[in-house]
Amino acid sequence: MATSAMAADLPADQLLKQAQAEQPYYLATVRQLVDVDTGTGQAPGLKVISALLVERLKALGAEVTTTPAEPSAGDNIVGTFKGSGTQSFLLMVHYDTVFGPGTAAKRPFRLDSERAYGPGVADAKGGVAMILHSLKLLQDQKFKAFGTLTVLFNPDEETGSSGSKKVIAELARQHDYVFSYEPPDKDAVTVATNGINGLILDVKGKSSHAGSAPEAGRNAAIELAHQMLQLKDLGDAGKGTTV
Repeated sequence: MATSAMAADLPADQLLKQAQAEQPYYLATVRQLVDVDTGTGQAPGLKVISALLVERLKALGAEVTTTPAEPSAGDNIVGTFKGSGTQSFLLMVHYDTVFGPGTAAKRPFRLDSERAYGPGVADAKGGVAMILHSLKLLQDQKFKAFGTLTVLFNPDEETGSSGSKKVIAELARQHDYVFSYEPPDKDAVTVATNGINGLILDVKGKSSHAGSAPEAGRNAAIELAHQMLQLKDLGDAGKGTTV
């Protein structure tokens, strides 16, 4: 995809200058997001940030809908922009974190040289702010060379997106390009990565009298322990898989 597909027709150096000028406003948004606790399931903080994101998307001209991310706490937020082109783009990221209540007060957002610190600053509130300010840059350029540009913010990624995975899959199928603003391990664009899954292992034993006939029984707990040890060995660091 050519640079101009998402960056209008500005020369790269001019676009870079505009992005650099936007940086202080971007960091202010990151601070605003980080200084509110939004650990997965923490409804009060998720509600505050949800309202903020809805307001910001509407201010950018989006048509916004919210739906409860049941059984998770918080809302799935979808903002839609209509352009004059044909291709469709989905920009998505989560606004929950792994941190418990009170973390933002103990470790509020701060800048140290070229690094930013605070709960969720990288994963993924920096990505939330990046979407908002990227949209602002496109808007400043009056860029409309897209058919549909959709933004999705979900509140439960850290526990597997149980209340948003259906929305994510449906929206992804409807768009030509999908960009996730989850932070990569390195300063790069990741084109593919591993997912997450879960399983339930049922082990059935056999009852027998512990005193008179223990050899006739089968201990389900011992068998489960053996299976768990074998499952551990399925992890492969070379392939990037963990169990």
